[in-house]
Amino acid sequence: MTISTNKAQKLITRNIVVIRQELGLTQNEMAAYTDLSRRTIQRIEAASQNKVGYNPLLSTAVKIAGAFNVSVQELIAEKLEVQ
Repeated sequence: MTISTNKAQKLITRNIVVIRQELGLTQNEMAAYTDLSRRTIQRIEAASQNKVGYNPLLSTAVKIAGAFNVSVQELIAEKLEVQ
Protein backbone atom coordinates (compact mmCIF):
# COMPACT_ATOMS: atom_id res chain seq x y z
CA MET A 1 0.00 0.00 0.00
CA THR A 2 1.35 3.39 -0.95
CA ILE A 3 0.18 6.61 0.65
CA SER A 4 1.15 10.15 -0.15
CA THR A 5 3.52 12.09 2.05
CA ASN A 6 0.75 14.56 2.85
CA LYS A 7 -1.61 11.80 3.96
CA ALA A 8 1.12 10.14 6.03
CA GLN A 9 1.84 13.44 7.80
CA LYS A 10 -1.85 13.93 8.58
CA LEU A 11 -2.15 10.39 9.93
CA ILE A 12 0.96 10.80 12.09
CA THR A 13 -0.23 14.05 13.64
CA ARG A 14 -3.74 12.66 14.22
CA ASN A 15 -2.45 9.45 15.76
CA ILE A 16 -0.04 11.28 18.05
CA VAL A 17 -3.00 13.19 19.51
CA VAL A 18 -5.11 10.03 19.81
CA ILE A 19 -2.38 8.05 21.57
CA ARG A 20 -1.52 10.88 23.95
CA GLN A 21 -5.16 11.29 24.93
CA GLU A 22 -5.75 7.53 25.25
CA LEU A 23 -2.78 7.30 27.60
CA GLY A 24 -4.09 10.24 29.60
CA LEU A 25 -0.93 12.28 29.15
CA THR A 26 -0.77 16.05 29.19
CA GLN A 27 1.28 17.85 26.56
CA ASN A 28 3.85 18.60 29.27
CA GLU A 29 4.12 14.92 30.21
CA MET A 30 4.44 13.91 26.59
CA ALA A 31 7.15 16.51 26.09
CA ALA A 32 9.07 15.09 29.05
CA TYR A 33 8.73 11.48 27.82
CA THR A 34 9.88 12.37 24.31
CA ASP A 35 12.56 14.92 25.20
CA LEU A 36 10.76 17.43 22.97
CA SER A 37 9.49 20.85 23.95
CA ARG A 38 5.86 21.38 24.88
CA ARG A 39 5.72 23.91 22.04
CA THR A 40 6.75 21.19 19.56
CA ILE A 41 3.94 18.97 20.86
CA GLN A 42 1.49 21.86 20.53
CA ARG A 43 2.58 22.51 16.94
CA ILE A 44 2.18 18.86 16.01
CA GLU A 45 -1.30 18.78 17.51
CA ALA A 46 -2.24 22.04 15.76
CA ALA A 47 -1.25 20.44 12.44
CA SER A 48 -3.60 17.54 13.21
CA GLN A 49 -6.49 20.01 13.36
CA ASN A 50 -5.57 21.66 10.05
CA LYS A 51 -4.39 24.72 11.90
CA VAL A 52 -1.02 26.30 11.29
CA GLY A 53 1.31 23.81 12.84
CA TYR A 54 4.05 21.59 11.67
CA ASN A 55 4.53 18.02 10.67
CA PRO A 56 7.18 16.15 12.60
CA LEU A 57 10.44 15.06 11.07
CA LEU A 58 11.14 11.36 11.02
CA SER A 59 13.51 11.73 13.98
CA THR A 60 10.71 13.40 15.96
CA ALA A 61 8.25 10.67 14.97
CA VAL A 62 10.78 8.05 16.12
CA LYS A 63 11.10 9.75 19.53
CA ILE A 64 7.33 9.90 19.92
CA ALA A 65 6.84 6.30 18.80
CA GLY A 66 9.47 5.18 21.32
CA ALA A 67 7.80 7.09 24.14
CA PHE A 68 4.44 5.49 23.27
CA ASN A 69 6.01 2.05 22.75
CA VAL A 70 4.62 1.86 19.20
CA SER A 71 6.29 1.64 15.82
CA VAL A 72 6.49 4.54 13.39
CA GLN A 73 4.33 2.38 11.10
CA GLU A 74 1.63 2.41 13.77
CA LEU A 75 1.77 6.21 13.83
CA ILE A 76 0.94 6.14 10.11
CA ALA A 77 -1.85 3.57 10.48
CA GLU A 78 -5.26 4.61 9.22
CA LYS A 79 -6.96 2.44 11.84
CA LEU A 80 -5.07 2.96 15.04
CA GLU A 81 -5.54 0.47 17.88
CA VAL A 82 -4.29 1.82 21.18
CA GLN A 83 -3.54 -0.89 23.72
